[in-house]
Amino acid sequence: MASPSRVMASGSGRADRRAGQYVLGGVRFDLTVALLSTWFVIGVYVDGWAHNNGIVDGTFFTPYHALLYSGVAAAGLFLGITQFRNVNQGYAWRFALPKGYLLSLIGVVLFLLGGGFDYVWHSLFGFEADRAALLSPSHLLLAVSGGLILTGPIRAAWSRTKSEQRQGWIGFLPIIISITLLAGLLLFFSMYANPFMTWWASTGRQPSGQDEFFRDVLIITSAVISTTVLTGVLLFALRRWGKQLPFGSITFIVLVNAVFSFWLSLGLDILPLPERATTLLCAVLAGIIGDILLRVQEPRRGGWGLRAFAFIVPFVWVVAYYVLLDTIQGMWWVIHLSLGTAFITGIAGLLLSYLMLPPAFPDEAR
Repeated sequence: MASPSRVMASGSGRADRRAGQYVLGGVRFDLTVALLSTWFVIGVYVDGWAHNNGIVDGTFFTPYHALLYSGVAAAGLFLGITQFRNVNQGYAWRFALPKGYLLSLIGVVLFLLGGGFDYVWHSLFGFEADRAALLSPSHLLLAVSGGLILTGPIRAAWSRTKSEQRQGWIGFLPIIISITLLAGLLLFFSMYANPFMTWWASTGRQPSGQDEFFRDVLIITSAVISTTVLTGVLLFALRRWGKQLPFGSITFIVLVNAVFSFWLSLGLDILPLPERATTLLCAVLAGIIGDILLRVQEPRRGGWGLRAFAFIVPFVWVVAYYVLLDTIQGMWWVIHLSLGTAFITGIAGLLLSYLMLPPAFPDEAR
């Protein structure tokens, strides 16, 4: 029978070995966090849809908030229980979650604190409406906190070598979901500048004078802002993983975010539902072209493949959208504005690619 001192020494040695190393994660852990994050991001969009359609009743306690906060609570329980269990097994608290997930747990805490802050904010200043709801300090705190939670699988995968990362859709699905949700969160909080849910340029009463100027500026800047946000997230992913991303990844990310925008537009009565649904084909086209370009050349090496991807994906999406919109309903916009706006979105993506990976610097003479 082992002596108590030997048992204690063995337990102490195990604790010492675990004190400086992270708990091992993996695809299952990543996928669990990604799916729980999907739960609360869907809650964000359902709540946004309710606000857009004016069916909130001026109280904090709504079914839409319940969906959102229950998703965060589920993610928090999963991460918190894992943290508690592994600390009891001898891991230091900083290493008791797989690498990259401590910030997710901190995000859960901040989100719950932000929920309390949101309740107090509503009590003091009333309930926000329209753009104010997206720019409210309490809601922006919730957005940042949610971003910390859902990017856990991205941070975890970022720290792995290629040999440690399982390849293909099975290995990359949690990463792709997290990238999609990150773009979705950013686009949600900039929905006031999202032409894919408003159809401002479609046929209707053409504005005149000052109204026409402001409408033109709104359509142009909205196209540039929304596509630049999405292109920036795509380039972020390409800079790290490049051709490791399985074929279809770009289409998945672009299409899901188009569906998010489509959901927010439901009930706005701008276009009949069948015509509105066909605009999702524009996202499919842009995504497929992006996937093909990703296979042509490794984007992490720079070169024309990266530049072409950054320009063509947003350009094709916007051009296809305007062409389809003109086909199914007509546009009051002239071709100079529509084609020029699409070109500017491509230029914005191209410039982002140079920030992501500039041309090589020549060696300085010594």
